[in-house]
Amino acid sequence: MLSASLQLYFKTWERELGLSCGKDFQVVFKKDGLVGGYQACLAARAGIDWGQCPADLAIIEQVVLARNRDQHPESITTVRVTHAEKDWQRFPRPFFMGEREAELFQESDEPSYFMSPSLHVSRDKLMTAIEQVECMCTWLEEKMFDAKYPARHDSAHAIVESTQVLRPTTGDAST
Repeated sequence: MLSASLQLYFKTWERELGLSCGKDFQVVFKKDGLVGGYQACLAARAGIDWGQCPADLAIIEQVVLARNRDQHPESITTVRVTHAEKDWQRFPRPFFMGEREAELFQESDEPSYFMSPSLHVSRDKLMTAIEQVECMCTWLEEKMFDAKYPARHDSAHAIVESTQVLRPTTGDAST
C-alpha cells in the first residue's frame, strides 16, 4: 500500500501541475523506475533539486521494487520472494532483507548470485520506509505548491513590505 500511495501522490501532483511525466520521461521511467522517473520529470519541469531532499531516496526506491517483486514473482513454484538480480546489483545491501540473511551476505565483499536474498519487510523496516516517504512528501509539498502557485511567495513578500508600522496612540483624540 505504501508504494501505491506514493504513486498516487506523484500522479496527483503530475495532474495538478499539468505535466505528462510518464509520456515525456518514458525512457527514464523504464530505466530508473517510478521514483527515478518522477525525480527526472519534477527536476526538469518544476525545478526540484533532489540533492536537497532530506529523505533517503534509496529506501523509497526499494519500497517500489519490493512491491513489484511481491506482485510480479518470477516463479509460480515457490512462495519465497527474492530480490531481482538487477535490483541487487543496484542495491548490493538491500534494505528489505532479514537480519540473518543480511549477516550472511555482509560477510562477503560481493553479492553471491548462487542465492538471491529473500525480500523481508519487518515491522521496523516498514516503519522506517513510511518515515522516509513522509519525510520526502513533507519536503516536496512546499516545492510543489511553489511550482503550482509561483506568485505565492511574491505576494506574501509584497504583503510584508506593504504593511505599515502603526504608531501607538495616546488615547487623546485631539492629538
